[in-house]
Amino acid sequence: MGHARTNAELLAQLNRGAATLFCTALLVTASANHLCARLSVDDPDSLRSRAWHWGFSAQQASFFATAPIGLSAEVAIDAKVVIKGVHATISFGLQPAYFPSVGKWDEAPFNFGHLKQLNLSTPAGTIPGMTIGNQWVNAGDVFLIDRGFVPFYLSGFLSLSPSGEVVLEYDEYVVSSMRASMWGLTMPVRVHIRRERRGRVMPFVDLGLGFDMVRTKAEYEVYSDRITYAYLDGTLNLIQGQSAYDEPFKGEASRHLLFTRAHVGAGARFRRFSAGVRAQRMMAKDLTYRGAGYERVRGNILAIPFLAGAAEDADLQEELDANGVALYGRSGLAKKEASDGSGTSDDLFGISRFWDRTTWVASLTFWLR
Repeated sequence: MGHARTNAELLAQLNRGAATLFCTALLVTASANHLCARLSVDDPDSLRSRAWHWGFSAQQASFFATAPIGLSAEVAIDAKVVIKGVHATISFGLQPAYFPSVGKWDEAPFNFGHLKQLNLSTPAGTIPGMTIGNQWVNAGDVFLIDRGFVPFYLSGFLSLSPSGEVVLEYDEYVVSSMRASMWGLTMPVRVHIRRERRGRVMPFVDLGLGFDMVRTKAEYEVYSDRITYAYLDGTLNLIQGQSAYDEPFKGEASRHLLFTRAHVGAGARFRRFSAGVRAQRMMAKDLTYRGAGYERVRGNILAIPFLAGAAEDADLQEELDANGVALYGRSGLAKKEASDGSGTSDDLFGISRFWDRTTWVASLTFWLR
């Protein structure tokens, strides 16, 4: 399996995203300044005046199955406009936020399995695989596995070539002491559709873009099984190992998660206070592998079930009790699937369950100016 993005690469991607948002904010501000310079104050459809504001917010989020509380700061520039006799104020802002605790989990009632490699010869047109519990599993699959005894069954023919030297490579992770916090950056654009007067409530609509980085810290104890086949002398070897890491997939994936999003919301401002709620939509890339759909995960795919509340899901536990395994993602995905059902060598991670595209944030803001 090729290497996924490391922490350094994920942080570089975060920096590029921040730079993009910052440049967008500069462009928007420059456009407003340009319009103010060109349009006459006497023009009823022109920008009337501008003012800078800054403030602090308390925020309550609904993020996957968690409900973190955080703080944010915001700087914004207001532009008063009159369009066809309707008075409005447009606000362009930049809002960093921090949620110190998105969740804490000492342990989960399941382990994580990853079938990294499976090299078996099968009849033409079939895909080599194995059965774990009552579930058929293919190379690259990531799944939850019951912490009790779960039987493994292999079916296929050994390959009489050097490419079949590694018959099977399987890792099982015991994840404990999972801790998550979150940083976010949002560029909101608000439209207050009323003439601003002291003592008057100013309703607004809110649109914008942003991203969140969920920072996770956990302990990953890995149990590895590797079966090799020496086809020249016809011998099979089982190599087992146990190790501990502070990053998922033995350091092949970042320990953190990066989400990009767009939002729409509404609220109201009264003097120095404003309150609002916004619905945020994740902008994850859709991936396909042999007809199955996945959402791209940028970072720690092992943290998603914790965020989604899988450890407290009674129905999921019943599924694990019955089948032994619950598939939820895979490695080795490509940005574009080839016509033969395979893909390019991008080697991305994807998830097929526990994903929540829509999250919510409610906020109460005090404006210093």
